[in-house]
Amino acid sequence: MNRKITNTITLILAVFGSLLASLLTAESLSYFTLPCPIKASGCAATMASAYSHIFGIPTAALGLGMYLLFIPLAIARKKQLEIVNSLASSQEGITTESGSAPAPANERSFSYVRPPLETISPSLKGMNQLIWLLGFSGFAISWWLQYTSIFILYSFCPYCFTSALTVTLIFAIACYDLLIRCREINGEQKMLGAIVTFVLVMFAFIYIPQAVMIVEQGPSGPVVRPPSIRSKIIRPTSPSMGNPNAKYTLVEFADYGCPHCKDASEKLPALIKSRPDIRLIFRSYVLGLNMPQAHFPQSKNCAAAALAAGKQGEFWQYHNELFNDQDSIQSPQFDPQTFTDMARQMGLNVDKFNTDMQSKAVNQQIWDDFNDGNEAGVNSTPTFFLVTPDRITSFVGIERFETLLSTPKDKAWQ
Repeated sequence: MNRKITNTITLILAVFGSLLASLLTAESLSYFTLPCPIKASGCAATMASAYSHIFGIPTAALGLGMYLLFIPLAIARKKQLEIVNSLASSQEGITTESGSAPAPANERSFSYVRPPLETISPSLKGMNQLIWLLGFSGFAISWWLQYTSIFILYSFCPYCFTSALTVTLIFAIACYDLLIRCREINGEQKMLGAIVTFVLVMFAFIYIPQAVMIVEQGPSGPVVRPPSIRSKIIRPTSPSMGNPNAKYTLVEFADYGCPHCKDASEKLPALIKSRPDIRLIFRSYVLGLNMPQAHFPQSKNCAAAALAAGKQGEFWQYHNELFNDQDSIQSPQFDPQTFTDMARQMGLNVDKFNTDMQSKAVNQQIWDDFNDGNEAGVNSTPTFFLVTPDRITSFVGIERFETLLSTPKDKAWQ
């Protein structure tokens, strides 16, 4: 394939990747929400996880920076290719990539092969190496994030997956330009390439069916947790619903900005009411609380407001209102004064509410919930822990709890 063609394809892919990463970055900054076709576990769960930031920077923004570096490199390489090909074609008998320059009549008996362009222009080789290194970094990070999303968060974002495929194509072209073109591959190298290809195909056969199942159905099943985390997930100060002496305890770690948590909040009251042998404990898990900016800007304030209302006996009513108004609360135009207005409409003591909301005790409880969740293995929301007298089982998503309710002989109830 002509170098000009591969460079043009790289440039087109980089522009496409930049547009895609721009949309994902805007969503990471909560400017809008991209429509997601995945119903079972979609974009929101991926974007809401603690893995959506690296050192406090949205991963989508890092991807955008990578694609924006590809663009000037490809443009500079295009200009360099034109210069080198022009120099090569000006020399008699040198074969260019677009064809051959005729040799003089007295030299036509000789065969002259033009050396690789990189030997004519070391800067061109440097560009190829830089694009390869950037492509390799993007390839490795993108697929690590895909593994994390699917096999750890049990979620799938088609936009992120498309970005991973885009950078993979860029990396593949960079490998061709730097490692394969103008080189004669010997038998050992061909065998090594065949072995690597075989291993990749085997990994695909092993993991693709599992990934498809997770995307369509969520996690393959609940995970048994060690009894030692009981004290971390059940604290006497946490809000609870249902019979305090119930045989089973369901502990939910949720973020008030997470759409999946909103779905759970709409279903849980009826489920708990239908099962007097289960009590519900709610604990906030503000995604990105330990980062410069949480994924959902108002999540911590929501948690503080609900706990403040709880000190006046109205935690669950305020809790429900926060989820009912989730879209408006998490919008960039939201006015925090609304928290106080909501308390006033419920008939709460507004002065006490505001004082409690800003108190050290409430702030500490939010951090205790977050730290306990981390120690218990929480990394996405909503995460549930079903606690029985003899075991603790965790799972992600309200759908898993509904499945457990319909299967009373499941080991999780033992």
